Amino acid sequence: MVCQNYNQFQPNFYPQNNPVQTPIQNRIFNDNRVFVQGEAGANSYPIGGMNSIVQLMDSENQIFYLKSTDNNGMIQPLRKFKYEEIQPEPEESPYVTKEELNKKFDELMAAINNKPHYYNNNKKGDRNNEQSN
Repeated sequence: MVCQNYNQFQPNFYPQNNPVQTPIQNRIFNDNRVFVQGEAGANSYPIGGMNSIVQLMDSENQIFYLKSTDNNGMIQPLRKFKYEEIQPEPEESPYVTKEELNKKFDELMAAINNKPHYYNNNKKGDRNNEQSN
């Protein structure tokens, strides 16, 4: 009987069955983007089969086209889309500015007094300098 070395601090001289590792291959991504030059290029792009659809990116403008066929393989009218970056909307502050507060105060006072209101354009925001009607 052959005695194997089970001590973890001494090397094992018996060959092990290690599978041969193949080198890592470059991954190939399936990119379905098709670039065309303008609407004329999109109209002339061949599409085949029934119920097919292809997205065509315009290389000259920020536009993409959808070209499709119906159940009988007939080409449908070319659909044209414009894409642009969507900016996030700024969040509304729960606080009001001094100008907004003065404006609302003037509106409230005018409603109480049944007088037409006007907006105070003073830089100091002083209501004592208001003109009377």
